[in-house]
Amino acid sequence: MEKIILLGGGGHARVVIDTILEQKRYELVGVLDAAITLGSEVFPGVRVLGSDQDLQKYFAQGVRHTFVAFAAMENIQAREMAVRRAREIGFWFPVLIHPKTIISHQTTIGEGTFIAAGAILQPGTSIGAHSIINTGAQVDHDGKIGAYCHIAPGAVLSGNVTVHNYTHIGTGSCVIESRTIGERTFIGAGSVVVDDIPANCKAFGNPCRVRK
Repeated sequence: MEKIILLGGGGHARVVIDTILEQKRYELVGVLDAAITLGSEVFPGVRVLGSDQDLQKYFAQGVRHTFVAFAAMENIQAREMAVRRAREIGFWFPVLIHPKTIISHQTTIGEGTFIAAGAILQPGTSIGAHSIINTGAQVDHDGKIGAYCHIAPGAVLSGNVTVHNYTHIGTGSCVIESRTIGERTFIGAGSVVVDDIPANCKAFGNPCRVRK
């Protein structure tokens, strides 16, 4: 069984850890998180071993897989920076999928992406690298989700929806069919998206409107 170490030890990390344990494909070494006290237990049997500055040490010890286990909802670029540092060392980024998901065989999923329990991905869906399809989120047929996106718990995207890179779709939001949401956009929780939403903005409400 190959070893994996996680970057980040907060709430989202516990969801990722649970998925790793359910998958039974990797031996979890521990987590690296400078914001949590060294040695703290973030999940039964899983402890903080240091910060991301220790990645090189664990690579030298034979750990080859890592995973960014923090969501950074309003600073998704922080996840990209963590990936870049780990990639420069030589780490690989697996796709982590909870066993209790429904995923069509006609779906493509990029490296380093996390698919949480209860998620549904229908035929023709593509998910970019290092994205999060969180608990119970649904992406219907022919959906296109870019890289470093976060589809939050319970969000529902109808058919032919496109979400560009670095975009967050808030908890419980709904997007009607064939809509496009631009890159680096933040859709607030509970929004109902009935029109296209441009890039580089915050939008929320029912109907969802750009606020700033």
